Amino acid sequence: MGYPGEKYDLWYAMHPDPNDYFNHYCDELILEASVPETPQTALTIYPNPANEVIYLQGEFPPNTQAAIYNMPGIKVMDFTLENNTELDISTLPAGAYIIRAEGVILEKPFFLKR
Repeated sequence: MGYPGEKYDLWYAMHPDPNDYFNHYCDELILEASVPETPQTALTIYPNPANEVIYLQGEFPPNTQAAIYNMPGIKVMDFTLENNTELDISTLPAGAYIIRAEGVILEKPFFLKR
């Protein structure tokens, strides 16, 4: 239908028949799209790779809900992300994982479990 900032004749979207043009003409529509920018938050994960426990450090809003996902995208653990968080990952199988947090874009959210 158009791209952000592109002028688009709405009539053509509603009435593809050119014979109907004079009966149903609409003024052009300007499409605008905006996505609020969310700053990235630094996340330190250590040790990485890890066996039993990982430590997460950063500055996060209070009670930030987070989760760990495996590489196919399946959620394997939920937790609350605090400025200094210790997580027991001993029950996770060996592999690569990503951490995602609500309302926060994390820098380098990956870790390896041995």
